[in-house]
Amino acid sequence: MSTPERNQNQSTACDELHDLLPAYAIGALDHAEAEHVRTLLQECPEQQAELDDYIALSGALYERIEPVAPPVELHDRLMEQIRQQKADTVPPRQPVAFHENNAQGSSAPRSNQRLLKWGLAIAAMLAIISNLMWSSQLNNAQQTISNLNGELDETRQTLSDLETEYAQYVAASTNVNQQLQNQQQDIVQLISVSNLERVALASTGGNGEAALATLLWEQGASSGRLISTSLPDLPANETYQLWVISGEQPISAGVFNRDENGIVTFPVSLTDDITTFEAIAISVEPEGGSDAPTTDPIALAPL
Repeated sequence: MSTPERNQNQSTACDELHDLLPAYAIGALDHAEAEHVRTLLQECPEQQAELDDYIALSGALYERIEPVAPPVELHDRLMEQIRQQKADTVPPRQPVAFHENNAQGSSAPRSNQRLLKWGLAIAAMLAIISNLMWSSQLNNAQQTISNLNGELDETRQTLSDLETEYAQYVAASTNVNQQLQNQQQDIVQLISVSNLERVALASTGGNGEAALATLLWEQGASSGRLISTSLPDLPANETYQLWVISGEQPISAGVFNRDENGIVTFPVSLTDDITTFEAIAISVEPEGGSDAPTTDPIALAPL
């Protein structure tokens, strides 16, 4: 083969390679066509740089595609058009021998083949893009559902906690109401007697004659009830202690504290008639009480 003929054949092969490179870069050729491209690249090594550019361009295209949802019917319409083009333009495949006569053949069939390859390449690219976008949208939807389920679980837990707190509040309120009713009944029963005695225990803290507590008892009885709404709250390691005084000897009548509502209704029970004692007093003592007063009385009343 002469040098001009060889150069003409190489030029024709390089032209064919130039047309096949875009479809090859995105993987739109079948196995035989891809092998043919690799063979042509050996004859036209200067087109390797062009192939590298196509590969880089197709990769960048995939990364920069904006997530725009295609019409639902696009995929089916494209595939139908491709099937029609194949039926109209592609004859049954025959073994192809790439030699000099083929290289000098008519350009019209090759042009149709190029159009078909470009159509297939574009359709494949669109299908890939569509699948990527649908997959991304599905992942986003699944993540949104997962987030909503997490928020729903938190809301349910919060609601459950609130229901528990409400039930505890109702139970505590019921208990407090019952205690108040019992205290009211005891006081009403006590003050309803005809010979009721009472004495107010005045503060000794320099704030005048303000009464901190009141002792109620039935005349001639050895028991009664100490009532107060004015005693201050104490630390957990302290308590109030009631004393009755005979001569100079204080006798303990018991320890007590305010309830959660700040009320004292302490039952007093002595060995003798209350009026046989000279005075009654309240002091602040260590938790559990003392055998004898350890502090000065905060409230005091003669009997």
